[in-house]
Amino acid sequence: MDLKKILLLAICLSCISNAAQAIGEIPAGVMDAAGSAGNLNVHDMDRIRDLERRKEQEEDWKELKKRQKEEQKKEQQVDKIEKKQKKNVIKARAEEYATKGVYIDKIRVAPSEILTEDEIENIITPYLGENLSFEQIKEIVAKINNLYMEKGFVTARAFVPEQTIDEGTIYIDLLEGKVGDVTVTGNRWTKESYIKKRISAKPYKLFDIVELEQNVLNFNKYTDGIDLNANLKPGEKRMGTTDIELTAKEKLPFHTSLIFDNAGRSTIGKFRGGVALTHDSLFGYRDKLTLGAYFSAHSNTPFADYNIPVNKKDGRVGFSFSSSYAHIAKGPYEMFNIRSRSYVYSLYFNQPIIRKPYMELSSFSSVDYKQATTSFDGYDLNTDKITSARTGLNLRYDTKRGIWYANQYVSYAMPIFRDNSNYVKLEGGIVRLHDFGHGIVGQFRGNYQAIPKDVVPYIDQFQAGGLSSVRGYSEGLLIGRSGYLLSGELLFPIAPSTIKTKDKKKEVPFLGKYVKGVAFVDHAMVFPFKGDGPGAPGYDANDVLLGIGMGLRVSLPKDITARLYWGFPMIRNSHEPHQQAGRFHFDIVLTPDYDALVKLRKPKQQIKKQTDEVQNL
Repeated sequence: MDLKKILLLAICLSCISNAAQAIGEIPAGVMDAAGSAGNLNVHDMDRIRDLERRKEQEEDWKELKKRQKEEQKKEQQVDKIEKKQKKNVIKARAEEYATKGVYIDKIRVAPSEILTEDEIENIITPYLGENLSFEQIKEIVAKINNLYMEKGFVTARAFVPEQTIDEGTIYIDLLEGKVGDVTVTGNRWTKESYIKKRISAKPYKLFDIVELEQNVLNFNKYTDGIDLNANLKPGEKRMGTTDIELTAKEKLPFHTSLIFDNAGRSTIGKFRGGVALTHDSLFGYRDKLTLGAYFSAHSNTPFADYNIPVNKKDGRVGFSFSSSYAHIAKGPYEMFNIRSRSYVYSLYFNQPIIRKPYMELSSFSSVDYKQATTSFDGYDLNTDKITSARTGLNLRYDTKRGIWYANQYVSYAMPIFRDNSNYVKLEGGIVRLHDFGHGIVGQFRGNYQAIPKDVVPYIDQFQAGGLSSVRGYSEGLLIGRSGYLLSGELLFPIAPSTIKTKDKKKEVPFLGKYVKGVAFVDHAMVFPFKGDGPGAPGYDANDVLLGIGMGLRVSLPKDITARLYWGFPMIRNSHEPHQQAGRFHFDIVLTPDYDALVKLRKPKQQIKKQTDEVQNL
C-alpha cells in the first residue's frame, strides 16, 4: 500500500469512527463502506419477506372474494326456499287412535356417555303418569335422537327393544356408536401419524361427526399443500362402530422462485438475481425447508429457514439463518478495497391464537443473534454483535370491502457481547386492501420503528428509499435509529379483462386480465442521532423522502409476475449520489406451478376450470 493510500485510509477511518460515535449517521457514500454488511442483510431479507407477504395477500384476497361469492349464492338459495315455503302451506292432520294407549308411570333409559341425566329427564318427565300411544313413545325416542344429532353424534341411537310393559314401566335402550378403524390414503409426502394426530377420532372412542368435520376443516385451512376428506362406512371388525377413511390429496411439495430486480445499490451492483427453493414436508411432518440466495455483481446474501409444527393448533418452531457479503467496487471509496460481511441467526416460535375464516391472530417470539463486520483492505474496522429477544402479534381481519393486516413487535437487545447493545426497539405496521369497485383496488400501508437510544448498530437501524420503500429514490438512501413509512397505491384496469369472439358466443381473455395500472405516493422519514447539546443539527429535508409515480402490475400465464414503477422524487435529498428527475424500479418473479406442469403431461386428466374469476392484486 503506497503512502497516498495510507493517508487516505487513515483519514477515512477517522471520519467514519467520529461519525459513528458522534452522530450515529453516515452519509450515502460512506454508509456503504461502514454499514453495508448489516444494511445489505436486512435489505435483502426484507425484500424476501415482502415477496412472501405479497403472495399471502394475493391468496387471502382470492379466498375473500371466493367466500363472498359463495355466501351470496347461499343467500339467493335461502330466498328461493323462503318464497317457496310461503306459496306451499304444509297442512298437518292429526291421527285418531282407537285406543287410549298404555299407562306409563316410569321410563327407564339406558346409561349414556353422551347425554346427561338432566337432559334425559327433561325429555321423559312430561310423559310420565299418562296413557301413551305407540306414536307418543316413538316421539320420546325421536327427541332423544334429535338431541344426539344436535351434539354431533350421528351414529348414536335410542330405540325401544322388544319387551312386556309391566307395572307401567317401559325401557328405552341406547346404542352410542364408537369409532372403528381410522385409515389414511393418498398421503405421499405426509406421514400417516402426522395426519392422525390432528384428528381427534380414535378407535373405540365415541364418534362425534361435528368434531371430525371441524378437525378436517382446520387441517385443510392451516396445512398448505394438502386437502383432507373423511369418508365413513360401517365398521368391518366390530359391530356398532364406524370406520373413518381419511383421503389426502397432496400437491407437489417442491417450490421454486426466481427473482430479478434492480433493487441493489450502485456501489455493489444495482441489478440482482435471486433464487429460493422450498420443500413443504421435508421429513413428512409438514416441516418446511427454504434455501435461497440473493446476488449482484459484488454482493451475495444466502439464507435458510426450517420450521416444524409442534402442536395441533399449527404452532411452529423454526430456525433461520442469513448472511451477506459485499465488496465496494464502485464509487469514491473503491480504492480502499472495502468489504463487509454479516450473519443473522434466529430461533423462533409462531403460534396461532384465534382461527376463524374472517380473522386470524397469532403470536411470534424469537431469540436473535446478529453480527456485522466491515474491513478496509483486509483489516477489520468494526464488528457489531447484537443478541436480542423479540415478541409480538400478527392480525388479519376480513371485512366486506377488503382485508386488514396489522402487527406489533417489541424487542430488547441485551448487553451480552457489547455494552452499547442495550436498548429496546418497537416496530409495527398496518396494511389495508380495499375494494373500491369497478376493478379498482387500493393498497395502503404504514410501518414504523422506534429506538429511544442515541447510537445504535447499523444492522438494527431503519432504512428508507427504493422499490419496497419510497420509489423515486435509490435503495436504502436514508438510515436512522427510528423512522416511519407511509404508502398508498391504487390498482386500476387499463383494458377489459375479456372480450367476446366474433360470433359473440364466448369470451376470451384480454389484456386487462394480465396487466393493471398503478398510481402511488410514498413518504418516509428517518430520525438519526445527530449529537447532543445546543449545537447539534436538527432534522431537515434531507431526512424526509416523498415520491409519486405510475406503474404497471403484470401477471402472465405460467406464473410470471412483474412490477414496473416510474417514481419521481418530490423532495431533493443531498445524500442522493446521483440526482435524477425520476427512477425506474422493477422486479420480475417466476414461480413455476409444478402441479400444473405434471398435469399437462397427462392430457387425459381434465382440469376443472373456475368459472368465477377473482380479481388479482
